[in-house]
Amino acid sequence: GQAAAAHLVVTEYNRSVQGFLVQGVDRIIQVDVGQVMPPPGSDDGQGYLTGVTQHQDELVEIIDVERVLAEVVGEQTAL
Repeated sequence: GQAAAAHLVVTEYNRSVQGFLVQGVDRIIQVDVGQVMPPPGSDDGQGYLTGVTQHQDELVEIIDVERVLAEVVGEQTAL
C-alpha cells in the first residue's frame, strides 16, 4: 500500500516547543485576537477549544494545545 503523506508542524508556546505529526495542512492564517469568541457551550470548561472565529465565511476552531498535550504526555513542570 501507499504510505500516507506526513508533515511535521513545529510550534512554540510559552517558551515550549512542540511538534505535531499531521497528515496535511490546509492553510495557516493570522487571526485578530479581537475577533476570537468563546467556543459555544464553553461554560463547563471541559472542552478542547479555547475559542472560535470566522475566516472567509468559515468557522475556525482554536484548539487548547496545552490541554491536549497534558492529556497525551502528562503535566510538564517548568525548569
